[in-house]
Amino acid sequence: MWYFKTYWEYIIVKRHFFLLLFSIVKFIGLFIIASILCYIASKIHTDQNNFSNILYIIWILLLNYGFLRVVLGLIRYYNNLIIICPKQIIIIESSLLFKDKIESLDTSKIMKLDSICDGLISNISWYGKLVIEQQNDELITFNFVPKPTEIIYLITQKKHKNKSI
Repeated sequence: MWYFKTYWEYIIVKRHFFLLLFSIVKFIGLFIIASILCYIASKIHTDQNNFSNILYIIWILLLNYGFLRVVLGLIRYYNNLIIICPKQIIIIESSLLFKDKIESLDTSKIMKLDSICDGLISNISWYGKLVIEQQNDELITFNFVPKPTEIIYLITQKKHKNKSI
């Protein structure tokens, strides 16, 4: 299973790889647009033409913006984790610049687990939402989780194994 990493009794779940792929595709699109602008600027370049200089500046800004977005996308992809432990679930959401959130859920206080896969694309590519309901009627939703039904199975296994001990 490429989307789960198992270390002893801990299971680490990353978000679906489509999020990473989407940020890379956006970078490639910006790179193509910037390359077209650079080509146009090189064709109309003269010493007296300020328009080509403006196109070069826009080219540099687009490349820097795209590179920053892809780096932040990589960091966001690898820093949004769900760690399933024997007695608790740890949720880590971090994007390096904007938010840092670490949350811990006790598995004994989980009342209901649901998985929602809406649409054809989410069913074909095996991703969806994982919804956890706690005793105090608090709902926690995780978006873009790969194979949420298998994660529910793993959480219930840990929960029942924890009760038997």
